[in-house]
Formats: sequence, C-alpha cells, structure tokens
Amino acid sequence: KSLYLVATGLGLLAVALVFSWSSFAFAEGNIPTKGDPKSQAYVELERASGGALHYYEKDGQFFLSGKLSKAQTPGVKAAKSFLDTYKALFGIKSVDLDLKAAEPDKDDTGDTFVRFTQLINGVEVQGSLVNVHFDQDGAIVSVNGRVLQDRRITNLGNLAITQSAAVSTARKQFTFEK
Repeated sequence: KSLYLVATGLGLLAVALVFSWSSFAFAEGNIPTKGDPKSQAYVELERASGGALHYYEKDGQFFLSGKLSKAQTPGVKAAKSFLDTYKALFGIKSVDLDLKAAEPDKDDTGDTFVRFTQLINGVEVQGSLVNVHFDQDGAIVSVNGRVLQDRRITNLGNLAITQSAAVSTARKQFTFEK
C-alpha cells in the first residue's frame, strides 16, 4: 500500500511573475529581516552566482532563476548539493530526510531536470515537488516547486471499520435508487 499526504492549495507554480532582489518578496507583506535564514541564503546565493537572480514565493510555491551554479555534471548528486547549501531558501530542513529524488530527465534541448518529492516522516507528500533545472552546460538555471511547511502528521490511530458497518453508514447518509 502507498500512503500519501495531500498538499492542499494551488497546483505547482509555473512561470509567473518573477521579482528581482530590488522588489524581492517572500510573501506579500512579509519581507524577511536581515537575520532571517531565507534572506541569508538568498544573499549567499546572490554572492556565489554573481547576482542577477529572480525569486518569487507565494503560498508555499517558489520559483528561482538565474545562473545559480557553475557548470557541473547534472544529476541527483549535484541537485542535492545545491538544495542542501540553500535549503533555508526553499523551506527544506534536511535534503536527505525531506526529499526523495526521481531519475533525472533530459529534454530535446539537452537540459536536465531532477525532480524531488517531499517526504514527511518517510511518507510522500502528494502535490509537492522540487524541480532543479540544469542547462546543456550543467549549470543550474532554475529551481521551482512546492514544499509543505506544516510538517505535522495527525495520527488517527488504528481505527478500523467492517464492510457491513461501512455499508450501513453509507445507507444512512445517501439515498439510493434501485
């Protein structure tokens, strides 16, 4: 059996409005303070990449683009290293514990995409995604996706219901025509 958590809200963020650091906003009306870990991660990335970054975040969805890394061999290892270095920017606590990588995909133009699904206590969060995009030279040029920030899992216990009890409950709640 597969168990999935459902991340509610809008679908994955596609290319939308993108803001540069001068109009940088993590969420409307929520500009981070100087000591904020997300702000620090952004400043470190901006310094490492030589600037010209674009970042937008809203409702748990994020989009980051620019020359985010030097040329390297694209793949899971390089993507995990990048995400681990700047994890505060994406709301990731532990890349190894919070993300599960899929096999990298290469498109017709030679770009490589490494996709990750979020895990909470080892359980996949349906609707979550972190996508790391490498260009043909192996440089990371964008990271986008959705990461659920509320990592609490409610345990409903070991409740079980018999088939006859389920049918009885359904008959009480719905009208059936024969």
